[in-house]
Amino acid sequence: MVPIPHVASFEELHAHLLARCLADDQRQVNGQPMTIGEAWEIEKPCPAAAPRAGSQMLCHGTGQADSLQPGDARHQPLLGARR
Repeated sequence: MVPIPHVASFEELHAHLLARCLADDQRQVNGQPMTIGEAWEIEKPCPAAAPRAGSQMLCHGTGQADSLQPGDARHQPLLGARR
């Protein structure tokens, strides 16, 4: 379970969450070649919105154009949008 932060205000909550996100940027997930922060810098310029079903996109790994189908896990972003 995710621990619930105990804070007195939204400002304190925002500061707490920002500090945790910045600290997490230094973490390297097992088996990954870079830290979360390094991966974010690569992904940051990518559009945040998911493509519509049926649209053409380039698949990571294969480099082949593919048609996106609803719920297709192969087309999920590497990281969620942050900051």
